[in-house]
Amino acid sequence: MTGTGGKTSVTGTGGTAVSGGGNAGSGGSESGNGNRGGGGTAGNGGGGGGGESLCGAVLLSATKTIAAGATLTVCAGATITLTGSASIAVGGTLVINGTEVSPVKFKGTQTSDGSWPGVVVQSGGTLTGTFFEIHGAALGIDAQDGSSFQIDHVLIDATSQALNLASNGSLSHGVLHGLGDGQISPAINVENASPHIIDTLVNQGAYGAEDLIVVNGASAAPVFDHVEVSDSHCAFHVNDGSGLTISNSYLHHNAYGIMLGTSTGTVISHSNFEDNLINVGSCDTTATGQLIADYFQRQPADDSCLQFRLTNVVTAAYTTDIGPRP
Repeated sequence: MTGTGGKTSVTGTGGTAVSGGGNAGSGGSESGNGNRGGGGTAGNGGGGGGGESLCGAVLLSATKTIAAGATLTVCAGATITLTGSASIAVGGTLVINGTEVSPVKFKGTQTSDGSWPGVVVQSGGTLTGTFFEIHGAALGIDAQDGSSFQIDHVLIDATSQALNLASNGSLSHGVLHGLGDGQISPAINVENASPHIIDTLVNQGAYGAEDLIVVNGASAAPVFDHVEVSDSHCAFHVNDGSGLTISNSYLHHNAYGIMLGTSTGTVISHSNFEDNLINVGSCDTTATGQLIADYFQRQPADDSCLQFRLTNVVTAAYTTDIGPRP
């Protein structure tokens, strides 16, 4: 074990670094190479902030807790394997530094859905990540009320639920694959929050059986721009909310493109609705909103949504500036 500059690292070199989980503190230092154990608790001594890094191939046999005020950094190319009930609990800051050529991977010991719990960002915690993958979790990322997240380029698959978002944050360039006919939960659940989801694909759900994106909460005002959603019962099932925005998006091969419930102030613009049995429907009498310059294959909305303002409907599907961008 070595101490260098108040920073803790667990690095796999020519083998797997085995960490028993524990707490990432804000100082101290511990380093594990090859098959030596890392993890544990880094103390609060030492100056300069400090932190912990996970690099290479790392096996976590217990939950990794990042304490408030502490930072855990995951190196580009790292593969983090979690066993059984081991998860990652973020009370401080989790920084995932993947790159396009060397993404970070989080996975369980089995390839099946639910082989490990997932990443929990607790109130006060922050997740910042680029180019990473989550495979086989029960819940990929659980961003709890009072947390924050900034994510760019993430792949989540073989997972019961990709995202539970009870806080504001941003996600761009996401690929969220469902479980096909085995999908029993929404891929994205928004709980009284206003995240921004951009350039993201959500697909491979259970057509006609399970919703892929669900919005709950009277003050929820999420923004979805340049997204593609397919293979579901509802691409969007909006129970309530006040200011949902969907733009430049492609909703296709769903039983419903959108169910709007009691939501108010919804704006859906410059989007293609294709191969849906119903495009916009199930509006409560209190629901309000606008459909602006959209393309609809079949009738734009069912009779429950007659109060929606429909303007500038286009007669041909958009072929550019629709759906996720590279």
